[in-house]
Amino acid sequence: MLSHRSTRHQFSTQTYLFGLVAAAVIPVLAFAAFLLTRYAVAERARFESDAVQIARQVALVVDGELEGLVALLKGLATSSALARNDLATFRPHGDSGSSAGGLQMIGRLPARYNYN
Repeated sequence: MLSHRSTRHQFSTQTYLFGLVAAAVIPVLAFAAFLLTRYAVAERARFESDAVQIARQVALVVDGELEGLVALLKGLATSSALARNDLATFRPHGDSGSSAGGLQMIGRLPARYNYN
């Protein structure tokens, strides 16, 4: 009698087990990778939003400081001692105004100006 052997390839149990594990693990890994990329995109957007907000706050602080300094300089520019070119009188006035605004008046005057 002829033996009736099947012509199909027979896989080992180890191969079937590997296929089963791969069929279970690969979709989980793919889903985890998808979630990780979505999380990274969301975090990047949040960081960008935070950076924009911080930049706006810094700009507001700098603008406020500059406005204060401009007001101080406008006040010093209206000094009658400066209009008369009396730097000896203007210097103490400028020093008192500058200490209030956080501005230090350090400058060079031509030799013809003696304010001491």
